[in-house]
Amino acid sequence: MRSIASKHAVLFPRLRVACLLVLALGMTLPLTAQAPQAAGTVGSDASQAKKKEPIQFKARSVQSVLAKGKERTVLIGSVTITMGSLTILADRVELSGDDYKDVLCMGNVKVNDTDKGFSLASDRLRYDRDTETGVAQGKVFVDDTKNSTQINAEWVRFDQAESIFEAAISVVVVKEDLSVRAEYAKFNRNTEEMELRGGVVAITEDGTLTGEAITGNAGASDMEVSGMVSGTIKPKETTKQE
Repeated sequence: MRSIASKHAVLFPRLRVACLLVLALGMTLPLTAQAPQAAGTVGSDASQAKKKEPIQFKARSVQSVLAKGKERTVLIGSVTITMGSLTILADRVELSGDDYKDVLCMGNVKVNDTDKGFSLASDRLRYDRDTETGVAQGKVFVDDTKNSTQINAEWVRFDQAESIFEAAISVVVVKEDLSVRAEYAKFNRNTEEMELRGGVVAITEDGTLTGEAITGNAGASDMEVSGMVSGTIKPKETTKQE
């Protein structure tokens, strides 16, 4: 993606120098409070808008587009942004939209939410601060420490408010003694209800089960298989007595 450097930035040399100086000193700024005014726009009505956490950031450099209605801030190099309990690391982050609600992260993306109890690694992430949802793409790995569950896929959507993960394309879900492969998975972190579709293969210590779809509670190992079903059951090992 092209580096964004607006011709409007030259009209505000003092602002640009101040931003670079702040970053060089390793300070953090609450963008939701300061950036809209600096860009010459009016922030959203606090009485109507959903309260959002301020964005604290660090980066090696910053570029800004200050044209009214097209405000955008680009953070480049070893970027760290923090929004409440959510921390995101990336090579490059673009902040845009009303009150900087759209967060686009690229390159070596790492997400950690200490309150929700999960972390994520991917090549690319788009996060919406209004809906508290994110879509990760590339080689995506999710570690749900709350439920001792790991997810590998090429596409993952997470909803912080609803505590739901959706994964698609070459999905692998691992939970304790259960390993499942599928093309789509939906996991409710609160109830541990799981839905898997598309060439599902479930492997446990008791055997292997395949089907078109598997649903149920992963925590209770209470799963229902639909479609054409096949599988193998391993016999229990017995100890020979002399």
